[in-house]
Amino acid sequence: MPKSEERVENTGLEACEHHGHLCLLYESEAEILAPVIPFIQKGVALGERCVYLNAGEEMLERALNKALAGQKHDIGALMLLSAQETLLRGGSFDAERLLRLLQSLCSRAGADGFKGTRIICDMGWACGEGLRGSLLAEFELALNLFASQNKVTLLCLYNRGSFPAEQLLGLARLHPQLMINGKPCTNPFYLPPDRDSGVPRATSELDLFLAAAQAASGAVTDRERLRQELEQAYAALARKIYENWQEEDTLRASEKELLEKGEALLEYRRRLQTTLQHLPAMLMALDAGNRLAACNHEFERVTGFKAEEVMGKPLLELIVVATGERQDVVLAHPSEGGDYRGMQWKIRGKDGSLRSVSWSNFSRYVPIQGWPNWIIGLDVTPALQAERDLRSLSDQLSACTGELEALGNAVSRDLSSPLAKISRHCSVLQELYAIDLSPPGRELVREIHQATLGMVARVSSLQRCSPLAAGELHPEQVELNAVAAEGAEEAAT
Repeated sequence: MPKSEERVENTGLEACEHHGHLCLLYESEAEILAPVIPFIQKGVALGERCVYLNAGEEMLERALNKALAGQKHDIGALMLLSAQETLLRGGSFDAERLLRLLQSLCSRAGADGFKGTRIICDMGWACGEGLRGSLLAEFELALNLFASQNKVTLLCLYNRGSFPAEQLLGLARLHPQLMINGKPCTNPFYLPPDRDSGVPRATSELDLFLAAAQAASGAVTDRERLRQELEQAYAALARKIYENWQEEDTLRASEKELLEKGEALLEYRRRLQTTLQHLPAMLMALDAGNRLAACNHEFERVTGFKAEEVMGKPLLELIVVATGERQDVVLAHPSEGGDYRGMQWKIRGKDGSLRSVSWSNFSRYVPIQGWPNWIIGLDVTPALQAERDLRSLSDQLSACTGELEALGNAVSRDLSSPLAKISRHCSVLQELYAIDLSPPGRELVREIHQATLGMVARVSSLQRCSPLAAGELHPEQVELNAVAAEGAEEAAT
């Protein structure tokens, strides 16, 4: 039994079922090749044996062989028989003998495992035999009966150039189906043999004609309706295409706008990331488990760690606090975000040194998705060191001030009395013995007296400065204009 897995194109030949009897009227090679070759290919694909009763159309025989050459099928799927072997066997046409031969072919196909038989009868032999029209019509009627009793599909081929038009019209009306434009269709003028015998044939043919005319009129009406519907559908489609174009333009504009906004947002995000990375303050972002999720360059600079070296570490491993303060650090960073400013906790650097940092956290008021807590820190280690250095200098200044006070007291105590005595003696010499002294002597006494008074003034100034240095110095804001005006007024008086 033949099997074929090749896909056969749907050409409408699936309507050619068993018990079918079709008629094909042709004039050119294209009109015969276009329907016949698919008719055969369809039969082979369905597992049927195809028989061609050739009456001289060698062109069709070659085309059939070529069409089936590349198709997978068992040997015997296609049989090519000449008219002398079948139609004109014995030298003349015998309808009963031919029907027995066809019956034999169908039986043999079933015995060979085929599902049915397709037979193409090239009726070109009839035009050369001079058969009466009635004999050929009776043979076609007999083929109708034969087709109804066997698993067979018959296709009769008539060349319009070989038969009179009147005869072809009568023969065509005897076939239940006609092959038109390569597709089988029901013959509207076919008069079945089992019609009511009580009705005259002319009446039945008239009924067929009226039914066909009505069908044709309905087809014209349907065609016009379908044409209008098609035009409306085309118009609706055109409107829809135009609307789609407009929507496409709108969508394209929206897409462009969204793209521009996306690029702007991306640029804003890059600027924000750059700002956070280069912010002159330490940034530590913590996840829900208070583990480090992000940090900036200032954090890396202060601690010496690279971001990848500390990423994911818990907060308590980064901040150094006493054991009793660890719980306070945890409570300052709740899941809803913390709220504190100026908390000083130390952080350990990569080199092991401790840096004092003033931390602030306002994540509760400015939440960031994925960062329940993000804290800002300022490294106050240099400020604390400067404060300690200032305190040390203040202590040194206090010590120096004490020494200066002691020196002033010693100078005042040791020099005040001798200087006062020298000054008195110089005054006595100038008053009592000025006449007895020579001019150079008087000048010398005067210079000694003046130098003694200068030393007394300096000692007095040192005595006044010592209590002032011993006290604390407090800066005050003064109005320089007022001080200058007061100085100018004193100078004027």
